[in-house]
Amino acid sequence: MASSVNMFAPLSAVRKRTRLAKMGRYLEDSGMQVQFFGWERVAGEAELHRWQGSSIKESVLLRGGGYASKKARLMYPVWMFAVFFRVLLLPRASKCWCLGWETAFPARLAAIFRRSTIIFDDADRFSMLLKLPKPVHKFLVRLEKWTSMKCYRHVVPGWTRYEWKHEGMTLLRNTPMSADYEEAMRVPRTSLDQGLSVYVNGWIAWDTGSRIIIKAIDELARRNLSCRVLVAGRISSDDGQQLIEHSYADFRGELPQVEALKLYRQSSIALTLYDPSVAINHHAESNKWGDCVFLGTPFIVNSEVATAQRFVDAGAAFSFRYNDHMALADLLEQFLKEPQKLDNAQRSLKSFEGEFSAFENQLEPLFSDFLAA
Repeated sequence: MASSVNMFAPLSAVRKRTRLAKMGRYLEDSGMQVQFFGWERVAGEAELHRWQGSSIKESVLLRGGGYASKKARLMYPVWMFAVFFRVLLLPRASKCWCLGWETAFPARLAAIFRRSTIIFDDADRFSMLLKLPKPVHKFLVRLEKWTSMKCYRHVVPGWTRYEWKHEGMTLLRNTPMSADYEEAMRVPRTSLDQGLSVYVNGWIAWDTGSRIIIKAIDELARRNLSCRVLVAGRISSDDGQQLIEHSYADFRGELPQVEALKLYRQSSIALTLYDPSVAINHHAESNKWGDCVFLGTPFIVNSEVATAQRFVDAGAAFSFRYNDHMALADLLEQFLKEPQKLDNAQRSLKSFEGEFSAFENQLEPLFSDFLAA
């Protein structure tokens, strides 16, 4: 069985993505050696977020471009070439975990010559992130399917994003690590008697509803109602910056996973909004939903997110149309005036507990199989 893994991702460091950071901890605890190859999009990020420990070594294959910019989009082909040639330089039959199609596809091409074993970790389906001419989109989907079929495993966060399914596809839900969950649960739950607390976390980007949240809490203020908006994560949009500067906001910055989980216990409800103009957002598989199930915190989601409808139908979540900030303000006012709605939603969340297992419990069979291949 192999004792080392090569991890490729278009990110500055393992810690820049919660999914990879949890995976890194699992591999470190298992005594594995990991070599990470990344893309430092913003100068200094690789050093700032460098892994603390000797089990994971991090290298930069590509620098520059930033996030969600025209330059970044133009640099994706450069990233793909960089991955292809780096996999060619690895020892024969290496084990490679690749985040995203833009990483797995060139790695799989290089593996033809090096007999490497490739895991395609498809956290965000590439063809759903881009608006492309129809013929180009169709060709890209064919390449995605080829990559899915040819990699050793195609790891997915949910099934609804795909028009195909085969035995090499493996579901990996976004859930907390057991140790983080247990530590977070030691934090006493904040009562609604102490006021309404709304939790917004993760990557606060242009498509995660900051503008709608600002308008909704402004409307609450006009109604002489108040709430605390706890914000934790990376701010990468003007709307996000305005949100954390709002008088109702309590910004905690970028936090380690366990500290971010603790804030669920201090929150009445979590907000998980996704702009429906981005195709993949209709099929979101949010880390936050697994966190909410584990920590017992209901959530609000916009109704265009089809994958969340089962939570809404079960009474464990609440929904409104994405651009309707008045509907969001109405929901928050309801919670202030009828707190039993949140109590009922907390009880309803328990029905999902059997569906979600701790992240490391999902990784164990996946990596045992991968490393033995």
